[in-house]
Amino acid sequence: MSKAAAVDNLYADLVSAATNPRQLESLERIKKACDYLEEQSVQVTAKAIEHYCVDREWGARKPNPYEIRRSYATMLTFGGLLKM
Repeated sequence: MSKAAAVDNLYADLVSAATNPRQLESLERIKKACDYLEEQSVQVTAKAIEHYCVDREWGARKPNPYEIRRSYATMLTFGGLLKM
């Protein structure tokens, strides 16, 4: 399985486990940020994701740094898919 396919499978699992709309929205935004950073050949880190979200001016509904780090850590823990 390719890295991209593994990430997509993990993302699908996380989305299906999301328990509320805000959590789902945060996951979608974090995935969007990761995809963009990957396309731009920028190292995907929690800080880079946070900057991407702030740059989009998503306001109070953006994932906060704690949510980003927790989601990022979840992806690393379950998949070992991204480099820190």
